[in-house]
Amino acid sequence: MGAVTDGDFIWKHLLIDGDGAGDNQSINVLLKNFTKWCNSTGLPEEGFTQYQRIYEKIYTDISERNETGVSEIQRAKRIQNNQQCEVDRLQQLSHIKENVGNKLELRKKQFHVLLCTIQELQQTLEKKNDTQESSMENECTSAVNVMKSYVLLENVSFEFVLS
Repeated sequence: MGAVTDGDFIWKHLLIDGDGAGDNQSINVLLKNFTKWCNSTGLPEEGFTQYQRIYEKIYTDISERNETGVSEIQRAKRIQNNQQCEVDRLQQLSHIKENVGNKLELRKKQFHVLLCTIQELQQTLEKKNDTQESSMENECTSAVNVMKSYVLLENVSFEFVLS
């Protein structure tokens, strides 16, 4: 046989002790009582009833631990399910936040484009107004000159008609 490793030691200890909650004592007591019963010279029924009581005690103890374990497993499953639901909700909120952020960025870009377009339109209008004002001034000046010429012609015509 080779050297005993920690793993071998723990494995053997678990085989003897179970989950470490004192199961080995119950089994040891059962084995001692069974050995006493086999070696006793008394009535076999007494040893058998004692053996039966110990067996029933161990059976009820195991049943209680089993029920406790089942309820703990069910509780753990509920907790795990609730945690998974929370994770799912957080993922949904994260996606919603991301979508809102993307929409906000899009709206900012659209708003920037709108402001730039408004500024360009204002500049274009100002240029047109300046051009129109200068052309209107030219037209007004031309119109005034035409009117003066007309008035002069009228005066000349009127004087001509009078003479």
